[in-house]
Amino acid sequence: AAGLPRPPVRPLAELMPAAAGGLAEGLADGLAGAAARPVTAERPSAEFARSVLFNLGALGTLALLVAWFLIHQMGVIWLRRQHLLLSRLHVMGVSRITLRRAFLSLFVLLGTLATAVGVVAGVALAAALVRLSSDGAAAPSAASDVAAHVDVWILLKALASGLGVCLLGGYGAFQREWGAAAGTASWRWLALPVLAGLAVLGIVWEGSGVLGGFLAILAMSLGTAALVTPALAALRRAVPRLRLGLLGRLALREVVWYPRVLSVALAALTLAVATAVGIGLMVESFRLDFARMLESRLDGDLYVYDAGAALPVLTSWLRARPAVTGIRPSGRARARLQGEPVELGYARFDAAESARYGYARGLAAGEALISERLARSLDVEPGDTVAAAEGPLVVVGTFPGFGDALGRVLVDVDSVSRFGLTPRFDRLTVDLQPGSPVAADLARRFPGVRVESRSGIRARALEIFDRTFAITRALTVLALAVAVVGIYNAQSALKLQQAGTRRLLDAQGMSAGEARRLALMHAAAVGGVAVVLALPLGLAMAWTLCEVINPRSFGWTVELHLPWQAWLVPLLSGLAAALAAGALPAPREREAAHEAA
Repeated sequence: AAGLPRPPVRPLAELMPAAAGGLAEGLADGLAGAAARPVTAERPSAEFARSVLFNLGALGTLALLVAWFLIHQMGVIWLRRQHLLLSRLHVMGVSRITLRRAFLSLFVLLGTLATAVGVVAGVALAAALVRLSSDGAAAPSAASDVAAHVDVWILLKALASGLGVCLLGGYGAFQREWGAAAGTASWRWLALPVLAGLAVLGIVWEGSGVLGGFLAILAMSLGTAALVTPALAALRRAVPRLRLGLLGRLALREVVWYPRVLSVALAALTLAVATAVGIGLMVESFRLDFARMLESRLDGDLYVYDAGAALPVLTSWLRARPAVTGIRPSGRARARLQGEPVELGYARFDAAESARYGYARGLAAGEALISERLARSLDVEPGDTVAAAEGPLVVVGTFPGFGDALGRVLVDVDSVSRFGLTPRFDRLTVDLQPGSPVAADLARRFPGVRVESRSGIRARALEIFDRTFAITRALTVLALAVAVVGIYNAQSALKLQQAGTRRLLDAQGMSAGEARRLALMHAAAVGGVAVVLALPLGLAMAWTLCEVINPRSFGWTVELHLPWQAWLVPLLSGLAAALAAGALPAPREREAAHEAA
């Protein structure tokens, strides 16, 4: 082992915990006659947790992307309000470099203050998410435990994130307003094929790992953001052909004729809504598959665990109950398959037992069903032969093992000896007549045996599932909230910019009710453009999460479903957020009107 090179991902993992979870782990050639395997293969639960943390971190980065759009837009608005002052300074001899340096120094201060506030708020948010995901079990110590883990690396990463977002957003805003404007459109159309190529590469190239999948999502997001301005231009050409009233035409006119004011905030709202759609569809698809798996696996009415030496007594007692219609013993053990640690499950695998795992017939001696995670790890498929400790096994099928940290192997009890083990049944699956009191009688008769009903197991599993994804849903809500602030700022800037038009409309007799209706129609147009662009991006995100990121992270594939509530609710939420932002008055609207009067 001393001759093998150091894994390249380890320094990255030490600098940023779980970052290496996004990389496909390559193996060096082993010594002659030896097989090389990663250390994480011996600690599958740690690898599983690392993948979970990486996925959460990558999804949380989308909130930083939305924040970058917000900072960029704030910089553009500030520069436009100070355009006259900056122009005079430039005429007096102040160089653009000096102006840019002074402008960015403000964003350094803003980033430092935002980081300080963000660290404090982040600790409180992390404690709240811990309580949410643990259903209050960690409530007393959540805040202190989270605060205890705030070390120097977390502070440095927070500072780098805060300053990085502010400086990049401010620099882009300055270049947009004071840099060379020529060639912007050509660069946009040149960037689209590059982003499309990166997205395809991250999806198709298996060796890019989970990181490649998220880079594909990032490329699709940036590509959609680049399409916001062309979409507004296309809408501008279509406005004259639309049959709308005066207020409707005026509302659309303000949206499509000022893309430089709205495009950045509109891109942020589009990405936030698309993220909510994509994650919502992935979670609901996962939940549907998970619930379907529970229905097929939990075919008994009662489950008796850890029977041990009491199994013969339990079996005899149950058989004497008239309400018991069937008893099926099964067992589990730790074993190895081709050198990899696995969880071995065994029972009398007749056709009915195999059907619970999607296989049509019973298992013969020497045949096995393996989980999708294990099949990917061993790079095998149905029909291949794998080596157990005492003999070969033919893989006849695979099944999803949602939530399994270890790969699972299912065999008939006659094949257990191939693993060098002796069968020991430790669970009974009991079929009962409806309304039978056997469960209560069993608990009283054998108090040391754990007994669970099918409905209880299913309810607890779904409850854990929902708590697990509570953090993911919270991240999407956070991104949407940040985007709403951007839309509010953009619409406030547009209101100030259109103060002359509003005064003209007031002079022509526009009532207060018509003014409010105009603001709402304007906001609806903004939200409508966002949701139209967000829906295809959200569907692409959901497909990538289900078909690319989940298999690479956890080893199982999630079938993409399209339940209406998973995509319609985020779209309506984005539209409602735009309407709410448009209905609020601009912070200086009254002041501007007073000065004009």
